[in-house]
Amino acid sequence: MSIHNFEPSYRYPTPESKRHPDVQALFDVYGETLHSEARVMYPDPSRGEQEIHLTLFNSLAQDKLAGAYTALVDGAFDVPHDNHEWYLRHCRMLAAKRMLETRNLLPTTQAIREAVASSQLRLIVTVDADAKVAAKKGGKAEKGGIPRPVYPWQSRAHRLAGYHFTDHHGQNHQTVDYVTVEGDPGHYGTPLESSLTLAESLAAHGLLDSTIVYGEHAGTIQDAVRRGLDPIVIPNDQYTYAVDPRTQEEYRSSDIIKMIRKGE
Repeated sequence: MSIHNFEPSYRYPTPESKRHPDVQALFDVYGETLHSEARVMYPDPSRGEQEIHLTLFNSLAQDKLAGAYTALVDGAFDVPHDNHEWYLRHCRMLAAKRMLETRNLLPTTQAIREAVASSQLRLIVTVDADAKVAAKKGGKAEKGGIPRPVYPWQSRAHRLAGYHFTDHHGQNHQTVDYVTVEGDPGHYGTPLESSLTLAESLAAHGLLDSTIVYGEHAGTIQDAVRRGLDPIVIPNDQYTYAVDPRTQEEYRSSDIIKMIRKGE
């Protein structure tokens, strides 16, 4: 991925010179960003690690001073489907359970319900950079056989930032508190080189309590353990959150791509 993909201009859908008056009115009402910059981090590669400390690190430091428990998970989240949202809800639930346990509180269903909605719980998601997704999935038959990602990281990050859930009191809460990117060549040598380098750096500053890893990634689990992160592992292929009503099979991005290609 080239450096220009990090530019905040992505958040401005059309140049002012090309905007219809109704579109300009829309931006006048809502502003020109999909989500607050305090939630979706646009790191500047020219500033490297300094930028990370000025954004995510400072936000988490303020949260920690307020007593927050913070967890981190990563993923590609390319081609949207229901399982992405349920997976991140699962991550938030497991972080809430770990938070209760570390505070010597019994993780009953009611206690976890309250914890996932608590302002003291923070979930960070690092989305895989475009270059990382391309290397792992691009052109591979089992991943749909097309160039990947389908969506640039900014679009994937904004989608995750919009996920929410309704608690048993009828109140809406964000599933994800912070979203940023990792794995881009422009951030080699900084905390955003990978999700684990970010987790390790945050933990070293006392700003991270848990790292969540999907069981499919055995090497990531081993690396997390080596870095002293004590990861929460979600077992691979053990859970089916939601099925596609057309196929009665579990939602998978690669299957969605293959289904679209059959209609070409």
